[in-house]
Amino acid sequence: MHHLSNYKKFLLIPVFFLLVACPMEKAAPQKSPAELIALQTRDYDTTKEQAISGVVAVLQDLGYIIQTSDFQSGLITAKSPTKANFVPFVGRRMDDTRTTGTVRKLKNGKVRVRLNFVESKRISFGYGMEQDNERPIYDPSVYQDAFNKIRNQLFIQKKTN
Repeated sequence: MHHLSNYKKFLLIPVFFLLVACPMEKAAPQKSPAELIALQTRDYDTTKEQAISGVVAVLQDLGYIIQTSDFQSGLITAKSPTKANFVPFVGRRMDDTRTTGTVRKLKNGKVRVRLNFVESKRISFGYGMEQDNERPIYDPSVYQDAFNKIRNQLFIQKKTN
């Protein structure tokens, strides 16, 4: 019976280290729709054309690759360069950040810019199987940084036009 107890300890030690070594994904804090809109939205005193141009310029400055930009709908989509790594016994892991932006003209002569950042992780296994994990980014500093850069870009555009 004493040998069985040592055997259990022997098995539990690797399991313990496996649990400790594996990073645990933190659940994103739940935000109400109003909180989410407040985080992702800013109004600017400019034209729709200048705002779209400013958002595109800032996303490019941040290293994003612009995928679409449509003036009529005000939609802008972009993604960061993909970082790919080989994970032994798993396959290929690819990480990037994707963003969508909308620019909408308001009645008071201002425009409203809304950005949405999403972290994307893809794992490609053998035989063509893939797993996608996408997680919205709720870090206020990410949005504040982008909106500050957009404000600065719009200021520069106004002074140089």
